[in-house]
Amino acid sequence: LDGRAVGTYGLLAPATLEVFGLEGVLAGAELDLRPLFAHYPPDARAQALPTYPAIERDLSAIVAETVRWEQVEALVRGLGLPHFESVHFVGTYRGKQTGAGRKSVTLRVVLRRADGTLTREQADAAMATLAQALTASLGAEIRG
Repeated sequence: LDGRAVGTYGLLAPATLEVFGLEGVLAGAELDLRPLFAHYPPDARAQALPTYPAIERDLSAIVAETVRWEQVEALVRGLGLPHFESVHFVGTYRGKQTGAGRKSVTLRVVLRRADGTLTREQADAAMATLAQALTASLGAEIRG
């Protein structure tokens, strides 16, 4: 919240499970509610619905295991893609196809023009720019 951690979570250690007589894989979490209550009630925000439809495109990139989602997201947001609206994490895949020490990260980019309908060619150009940036900046291999 505002750049500050307000909670933690993780898997319980086997020794902890044993102390309490628990079996299986269990997770625990702790959340500090005080900072959340300090922002209550939330600011009400309303905005007009978009006039024109968006185009959503998914892109999968194989990157080093050390690459974090925050790096990918910051790169996408910093590109200044024309008609860029948002980027979302879709999923991560690890397996033989990605290679040792690598993973495939899938992201969804939402593009929308405010003054008209976005064309397929405009969306394709934005996605090509994104693919080139991921390759150049993060050493990504774009999956087909």
